Amino acid sequence: MPKIIDIEKKREDIAKKSIDLVLNKGFCNITVSEVASCANIAKGSIYNYFNSKEDIIYEIIKAEYKDYDKEVEQEIKKASSIKEKVLALFKLCISSDKKDEQRRKLYREFVSICLNQSECDMIDFKKSIKIKYIEWLKKILLEGEKKGLLKKGSERFSQGLFVMAEGIILLADHDSSILTGCIDELFKMIEKNEEEI
Repeated sequence: MPKIIDIEKKREDIAKKSIDLVLNKGFCNITVSEVASCANIAKGSIYNYFNSKEDIIYEIIKAEYKDYDKEVEQEIKKASSIKEKVLALFKLCISSDKKDEQRRKLYREFVSICLNQSECDMIDFKKSIKIKYIEWLKKILLEGEKKGLLKKGSERFSQGLFVMAEGIILLADHDSSILTGCIDELFKMIEKNEEEI
């Protein structure tokens, strides 16, 4: 009886095995043969799972975001203040953790491909990341408003804050103080003072 292969699982496995290759050489400098070698499969077999080399980075990003989202959800649940929740949401932008540095690099590779592609799935996925994080941020800020900790309308800063955070991720020389400083200043504007509470 032939072995049944879970194609989605196999795609994710191949992508995860090629992360170090992409990080070390950059997406443009890797070959499909190298990806196949990392995954211990024949070069021709790669095309059973991926349509193109770009499809591999897409799978890497999907897998990384799935893992990252779980981490962020846990961090947000543990946070004791609204500001800590916002900072937890932007962990990828402000963390100096090696894993987050690698994720920033992978995201930059992904965005560079999106800018040069018309591949709808990749562009739609990038848009879905933006929508998800803006909605997540709005929810956090609205929670602060409902608790009477933030001024009404604070959630209107969600989109701008996301765009700033994404810009920081895309900067190759990472300076987390830019975003944390902006979040500090934003909270000075939107937090209710003692007389308002």
